[in-house]
Amino acid sequence: MIIYPQQAFEVRASGKDTAGIPIQFQLAALRWEYVGKGEWVDSLGKFQAIGAGRGLLIGSYQGLSDTIFVEIINWGTHMIDDFNSV
Repeated sequence: MIIYPQQAFEVRASGKDTAGIPIQFQLAALRWEYVGKGEWVDSLGKFQAIGAGRGLLIGSYQGLSDTIFVEIINWGTHMIDDFNSV
């Protein structure tokens, strides 16, 4: 994910068990951590970019975890070298 300083977003999470059945959980039950530079994240998953930097936003729940790579870039014109869509 690429964002600019002072932007914020709230992470949404969902999960399924091995049979594909949705897992019900409260957002407050997730543990959020950011490893990197340029931000903060609160206990409910609200991410606030402070200044340029990059890192990993990690969400975990009952021994499972997933990550989002975050790059915070300064405002301006930027050239995209590569594009990958999911």
